[in-house]
Amino acid sequence: MTQEAAIVTIRPERETMTRQRLPNFVGVSQATAGSAALAMNVVIIPAGAAAEAHLHRGYETAIYLLSGRVQTFYGDGLGQSIVNEAGDFIFIPANVPHQPVNLSQTEAAQAIVARNDPNEQESVESYAPAGMRQNLQQTLQALTTQLNEKHHALDRFAHQPAATNLIDAEIDQLETQIRVTKARLAVLVTDLP
Repeated sequence: MTQEAAIVTIRPERETMTRQRLPNFVGVSQATAGSAALAMNVVIIPAGAAAEAHLHRGYETAIYLLSGRVQTFYGDGLGQSIVNEAGDFIFIPANVPHQPVNLSQTEAAQAIVARNDPNEQESVESYAPAGMRQNLQQTLQALTTQLNEKHHALDRFAHQPAATNLIDAEIDQLETQIRVTKARLAVLVTDLP
């Protein structure tokens, strides 16, 4: 007679910090449920925060964004990005460097994350290509310069409501880009070889 497999229920009581520097509630894994090929967790990206840039060596990731708006930088040098909102399903192929950033300054983003790695954190590798810190610092400097120029333009066109509305929108966008860049810099590991 063969032994019947049991259904396992996990109710995480506390958060743990991931290698990506994000709060995580461990759900299904090899350690919690005896899973042989799957991990599933709830991850939180605090307001205005970013994960450390990383990749999952040899494992795919599926994400369902429960709440929030997240911009994920990905690919070689993290040169591409996509913005996702609550209700989006997201697929990240194995070995793709990525770095999610919460676009809200007031609310945490929450997601369910599943990976075909039962050990969940074992395949996580930090990603910091040479020159990334310098590139982000240059981006921050350029954005700050643009923001200052927009503030001067706002002063010049103060008597033209249509122009000031447009400039205000551009200022808001630049301020968001500056916050995102600062969040990415805050979690950047030392450039790796």
